[in-house]
Amino acid sequence: MHNKSILIGEGSLIIQCAELLLEREHEILGIISLDGLIEGWAKEKGISHIQPTDNLLAFVSQQPFDYLFSINNKAVLPKEILDLPQQYAINFHDLPLPKYAGVNVASWALMQREKAYGVTWHVMTELVDGGDILKQVPIDINERETTFTLKVKLYEAAIRSFAELIDELSS
Repeated sequence: MHNKSILIGEGSLIIQCAELLLEREHEILGIISLDGLIEGWAKEKGISHIQPTDNLLAFVSQQPFDYLFSINNKAVLPKEILDLPQQYAINFHDLPLPKYAGVNVASWALMQREKAYGVTWHVMTELVDGGDILKQVPIDINERETTFTLKVKLYEAAIRSFAELIDELSS
């Protein structure tokens, strides 16, 4: 049985994650994004696409699906959407919950001279960032780290951990 997913978010990471889903023969029912690059990618792959300003509930409730992946998505999704996946609504953060939360906090970790940071995939609930952690990958920070180099490490960890996560969810 192939899992069915819907993705919401921005940036190139969502495309990388979608490619991993397709490589593993998962079906992507739709992508929700403002990003024109993502819209073009979805069109090329024959995947339905809408803007976040469109009717999300109507779009995601067209047919049953297993997972909703929120990747670099800044909007808080309502409970009625979070309840639709038959398995999980899963959010990605390029930060180690619960120690850090919010957006653009990698620079705070550097300013606080942290030795480690990380990425987190967690279940989405009505309580923002309050769901169970499904996958967390620590990242070492060296003394010459910059926000840019840390972001590159986080991006690589995100892709690697997403591949592991979907393999674990499938088994």
